[in-house]
Amino acid sequence: MKLPRYLQIALAASVLLCLWSVFSTPEPQPQEERLLVQGRPAIVASSSHTRTTTAVTNSVNLFPFQGLTVEPPQRAASSPAPEVAMTSAPPLPFQISGAWWERQQRALVLTNGERQWVICRQCRARDKIWTGDILEHNWQLVEVGADFLTIRWLPQRHDQRLALGDMTFKPKF
Repeated sequence: MKLPRYLQIALAASVLLCLWSVFSTPEPQPQEERLLVQGRPAIVASSSHTRTTTAVTNSVNLFPFQGLTVEPPQRAASSPAPEVAMTSAPPLPFQISGAWWERQQRALVLTNGERQWVICRQCRARDKIWTGDILEHNWQLVEVGADFLTIRWLPQRHDQRLALGDMTFKPKF
């Protein structure tokens, strides 16, 4: 296989530039390496000894955490008795993924990411549910409102509302 003249020239120039960059760089001086641990002073390691200093870095976190920050609970140092934490109901694992209207009745599709349920009163959908039915282990559908669903966490009988958002009225096309 014969290469065209312009590719031969480009290849030769690339090889020469690579060799020049390898052999023309000066030998690096032994520098101190900074080992950073988040929230702690930096440990500076050199060839002769190890010392601890406070590092000031000019780095930027390209992928900062964008979720809600949770502050640790503050405990009183003077209270000798441990506090008994009340367990609260977990957040709703459900969300509304869709809705449709048939025969002047709204049917909602509720999902937990793995399974789906159809919420309707008189539709012919398989596995349909209505108020009083158990959705999943420890969750029960209590009320179907015009713009919300009320779902109960059974171990504590704690009710939580799930807003329907724009699934409250039939869209007009």
